[in-house]
Amino acid sequence: IWNLARDRDCQVLVVSQTGTLATRWVGYIAAWLSYGEIPTVFGRFKPEKQDGEIPWRPSKGELMVLGRKRGAQGGAMQFSILSRGAGAQVLGFEADVVVGDDITQKAKAISDVQRTVEREWWLEEVMSRLQPEGRAIVVRHDCPLATNCRSASTFPAVLLPTGSARVPPRLVAF
Repeated sequence: IWNLARDRDCQVLVVSQTGTLATRWVGYIAAWLSYGEIPTVFGRFKPEKQDGEIPWRPSKGELMVLGRKRGAQGGAMQFSILSRGAGAQVLGFEADVVVGDDITQKAKAISDVQRTVEREWWLEEVMSRLQPEGRAIVVRHDCPLATNCRSASTFPAVLLPTGSARVPPRLVAF
């Protein structure tokens, strides 16, 4: 939310264990951007009418904020916020911020093959969407995907204590 408040052209990719969970996070974000103090302080984010010109579809995990200029003319549509479940297609989306929350599940963590597939998807598909000055944050440091990626990551990786507000630039936090 803070990144979008500072820069309406910011692009955020929210990844979670399932598409449903990732979409739920986008719904929470949409509510914060639509009501209360955030739009009062930073101006409106949600388009007034849903005519399709500016997509605002929290139930599909797709938001484009009002005032966005990036990607609005020509080329493929780039959402302000896009959600995906683990293993889903993310290629074609550029991200300034990647947020991974509870990406894996215990059943996948048990299998070496499934762990490898999930790790490759995260590193090769999701992290390849991150722009050069972007940041990635992974919540739930105790999951095997985070542990494996932390050791293989080409990005700085730090274990942040719960509730930490300090997130250095270009960080993968596990």
